[in-house]
Amino acid sequence: MKYTRYLLLGLIVVVTANIHESTYALMNMSALSAGGVPTSTSGNMTTGAPTKTDTFSANGIISSLVFVTQNPNDTISNGNSAAGIKDAKKFVLAGDWVLTVNNGKVTDFTAKFIKVLNNGQKWHTHVITYFRPINNTKVSLAPDRSASLSGTVDVKLNGTSVWNTTKVNLMINKGKTLTINLDNQATSNHFQGQPIYGVVESMKDLTGNEMLKAQEQAVQRTEK
Repeated sequence: MKYTRYLLLGLIVVVTANIHESTYALMNMSALSAGGVPTSTSGNMTTGAPTKTDTFSANGIISSLVFVTQNPNDTISNGNSAAGIKDAKKFVLAGDWVLTVNNGKVTDFTAKFIKVLNNGQKWHTHVITYFRPINNTKVSLAPDRSASLSGTVDVKLNGTSVWNTTKVNLMINKGKTLTINLDNQATSNHFQGQPIYGVVESMKDLTGNEMLKAQEQAVQRTEK
């Protein structure tokens, strides 16, 4: 009888272990079928590995300055010194931007903004559009909501395409900011070789769920 009890206890332990393993496998299969990632266990802790996102949309506002200085010869030069920035005229840039990526392919990037000197002179508009990636490079959003896109765009001035197939680098930093770096020579030094900055207001995944809920809530609070 004693040996029979030991045998029964051993069978119960084996069956219980198999049930746990089967349950864990089914959970992983369910996560994969739902578009998630398999989990790994360490002791009693369960962790999921973050993945990159290649289908998403984002939008926000352009809010930037371009510094210029006037030299004695009446030509505009880069205001990159401390004294130059202090005395520089400033172009104010304000507008909005949108970005749509589907399976790693940029289907839309458009930035529309006004550019005007801080004294109200030289008011004009720009549209940056028709993004084409270099060598058909795929785009993905890192787990920290960062992404870098290199390609070419067309840049419009007052509704007219002036600088076509201009090299550009777009950077989204941690789902917070957007940086647009245009080829300065290709745009005739129009932006003084300085980046155009914006902020991210919204970022949504494949199913339209907001990925930046804390930022969205903060923006909503400021609108009340």
